[in-house]
Amino acid sequence: MKRVLFILPTLTNGGAEKVASIIANALCTKFAVDFLLLENDNKECYFLNENIAIKNLGVRISHRGNKFLTVCAFFRSFLKQYIGVKSALKILKPDVVVSFLPKADLFAYLFKNKIGYKWISSERNDPTVRNAVERNVLEIIYRRCDTFVCQSSVVARYYEKRRVKNCIVIPNPICNLEENKIENVPYDDYMVAVGRFNEQKNYSLLVNAYSDALKEMSFKTKLVIVGDGPLWDNIKALITEKNLLEKVILLGRKNNVNDYLKKAKFFVLTSNYEGMPNVLIEAMSAGLPVVSTDFFTGVARELISDENGVVVPVGDRLELKKALLKMVGKKEEELKMMGTLGRKHLKHMDKESVCGLWEKIFA
Repeated sequence: MKRVLFILPTLTNGGAEKVASIIANALCTKFAVDFLLLENDNKECYFLNENIAIKNLGVRISHRGNKFLTVCAFFRSFLKQYIGVKSALKILKPDVVVSFLPKADLFAYLFKNKIGYKWISSERNDPTVRNAVERNVLEIIYRRCDTFVCQSSVVARYYEKRRVKNCIVIPNPICNLEENKIENVPYDDYMVAVGRFNEQKNYSLLVNAYSDALKEMSFKTKLVIVGDGPLWDNIKALITEKNLLEKVILLGRKNNVNDYLKKAKFFVLTSNYEGMPNVLIEAMSAGLPVVSTDFFTGVARELISDENGVVVPVGDRLELKKALLKMVGKKEEELKMMGTLGRKHLKHMDKESVCGLWEKIFA
């Protein structure tokens, strides 16, 4: 039985981590699967089958205010991780190493020739948002991997132009979310957005466009945002400034996200950049029409057409306002039909099909 080692910084709540856990759980009966985690993180982790062994290097990443101390802490933690990864690879002797996210990619690259294994890397984000140095370094590294997995054809073409060979496209799998874990949803007429409160998700654009839409046409549909993050207070202040406290509801982080998706009228994604957002797939799987920005990776254009939603330019407040008005103006029957049609766009993304593609490249 081949041994497959997944290397990730952590296994906490994130899109890449979720996909890695789904693939590993699906294939752990066909391969001996191990996880090597680089960082110490006490946050909630994704579930892994009991047959999957987890080795956590437990390196604590310090973020100090002083630049010199920050640099020293970085090199100290990097050295600990280097030693830990080298030791783990010698002990485990994997046939295949699968690295998710740049730090894991770097270590997989450094030991590929010394240990000897098939290396599969995967781009989980928008490569254009990185700084020039990081982009160039990663492009050099990725030329050495045996298979490079991209989430969309746009990203695959991007890397092929940069001489990264063996690019293949494998989308994220649809995963079944648990239902009614905590509470019933207390709202009926609402649009929903889900994600961290940070610059990437651009919730200020969403709140401003929603405010503009209300000024143009009175409607009852509320805006519900599920998530938390560093910009929570900023968005709360913007909602207060716009006098939208009774219309825009910030719920914080929820474990029963699927309940909020299933009862919503439609889903909104206003990100400046994304790889392949799991929440977009989950919303479509729940039968929701979607409004999304047209981020670089092309996933929105691949999954959304006029029959199941609206795609708007990134950062375009006016077009987003128009899209929101278009959706709130539709009858319930129309929205349900759009959601049903949207599910058809996900046929190739069921868990069995996607994990089958990963199984082929492990072989």
